[in-house]
Amino acid sequence: MDIIKKIKEKKELSSLQDSFIQYIINKIKAKNERLLIKEARKELRRLYGSFQIKNAIKKREIYLNEILESLNKKEFNLEAHKNILKTHRSTKERLEIYEELYKNLPKFKTIQDLACGLNPFSLIFMKNLNIKYYALDIQCQELNLIKEYFKSIKNNFSEFDFEIKAINLFQKIPEIKTDLAFLFKFIDLLESKKEYKLSEEIIKNINANYLIVSFSKITLGRKKMHYPRRKWFELMLKRLNYNYKILEYENEIFYLISKTTH
Repeated sequence: MDIIKKIKEKKELSSLQDSFIQYIINKIKAKNERLLIKEARKELRRLYGSFQIKNAIKKREIYLNEILESLNKKEFNLEAHKNILKTHRSTKERLEIYEELYKNLPKFKTIQDLACGLNPFSLIFMKNLNIKYYALDIQCQELNLIKEYFKSIKNNFSEFDFEIKAINLFQKIPEIKTDLAFLFKFIDLLESKKEYKLSEEIIKNINANYLIVSFSKITLGRKKMHYPRRKWFELMLKRLNYNYKILEYENEIFYLISKTTH
């Protein structure tokens, strides 16, 4: 059995694409195979597994079926949407603020949701289907669910369009041009490793008129941060000559950035 298969024996990592696991393996220096597998699993849990909720996969399939049934009747089942959003740690925390957050969005016809997780299911709070939605993440179970969801919306609401793309943001930024881009809690993962240069490259190369970047206000130990604003990030935006405003909520802080320099 090869190393990737051994790593994927852990249920919470089983849906990850092999190429992403190989990318993580290549970054790890380990003396033997046992240690390599241990360190790779640790890093994959940090990047992906820490956002997962126990027994989520079965629940998601149930809630998705409820959503699809309602869409086939040209209806949106709000409760089923909320339930599926509760099966991912980030979207669960964001559930109470989506409606207010999306009222602050600039007008857009196209959107790219980078490292999207289950966030595309929050489309119900946007109250606008006359858009094209690009959902991008590593290949994982969430992306498969979103594909089924978006296909059903498009079949029943002709004004909606979408593309699903599997991409490793650590290695490549998509060349899509959109009005708006979401990057929720991804830079957190880079910040914890002090990868500030990579963070800057990602921000510079996302091709969108507006970009919303968010950071958690809670530590991995589930404690409130004393200083949740990212001064290093604000200094970076100032250096890049990007205008921004801050939208702050109980568990998450958002930077709404204009990519048009002044």
